[in-house]
Amino acid sequence: MKRIFTIIIHIFFLLVFLVLCLAPVSQRVFKFLPEETLNGVVVTLSRPQWSWNDWLSGKFQTQAEEWWNARLGFRGALIKTVNQINFSLFKEISSGGNVKIVLGKNNMLYEKGYIANYQGREVSPLTVLEKEVEKLVELQAKLKKRGIVLVLVISPSKASVYPEYLPKAFDTKQPGTPDTDYIRIKPLLEKAGITTIDGTEFLLAKKAEVPDLLFPHGGTHWSYYGACLVQEEIMQTLEKKLNKPLRHLVCKPRAVDNNPIGTDRDLSELLNIWTEKVIDGPTPHPILSLAGKKNAYQPRVAAVGDSFIWTLAAVAEPVKLYKDHD
Repeated sequence: MKRIFTIIIHIFFLLVFLVLCLAPVSQRVFKFLPEETLNGVVVTLSRPQWSWNDWLSGKFQTQAEEWWNARLGFRGALIKTVNQINFSLFKEISSGGNVKIVLGKNNMLYEKGYIANYQGREVSPLTVLEKEVEKLVELQAKLKKRGIVLVLVISPSKASVYPEYLPKAFDTKQPGTPDTDYIRIKPLLEKAGITTIDGTEFLLAKKAEVPDLLFPHGGTHWSYYGACLVQEEIMQTLEKKLNKPLRHLVCKPRAVDNNPIGTDRDLSELLNIWTEKVIDGPTPHPILSLAGKKNAYQPRVAAVGDSFIWTLAAVAEPVKLYKDHD
């Protein structure tokens, strides 16, 4: 009887093992269950073409393995499960994409590249910064001839506004580390007479005034509330430069909850775990409105920049802050 029981146990575990091995392939072929979608940039791989050269060099085998792995059933669910185990047990983030994410204190997420910049580990030669300022001077002069105002907005990094939440390994600069590009370009811009809004300086001042986070827990960009404050600062600067009364963006009162939307959770989405809501913290949502005379001058604006522009546009467009906004 004992021998029969042992055989049954062995057969049971063998069957379980076979099921686990065959489940991804069966799911790929028969689609028993809907696949779990992963967030981030997804590269669609085409079936590799066989050739003797690729076979002998090992290139074909590598491409075939990547192509096969990308098509396995339950791939999204398996990746999320592994990521969840690493996050829950070891507080590690398994980010396999181009964006490397760092988990800070209070579940605050940071983009690793911005931390390196904040610490001065990625700096440009001074000559490069000087050439960039020369280009801005030339652009400002050309725009001025056409009656167009140039306003440069220096977008801040989350690490520069909230360094107190950085993990210990990143919260201090190493002795002898050079000044960041941000610190070195500021006097060049001032000397050149470029109208500049310093996003870092501005948000650090606001941080001392308002209780709400200006960068969300799970986002790499300024929050919609932070963007609203910056957008209003842009309007005040334009009003002075144009010497015309403009309508102004009102960012209060605010609704605060634990439900970030859009770019307020662009990093937490990339974690690809089952419980990404644990990252969500108190998030202010500005209730947008306009102040000032309804017949006030509405400028036409062309904005050129990085991804921080998205949130600026998101708070300007619903209330028609500008006549045109490209």
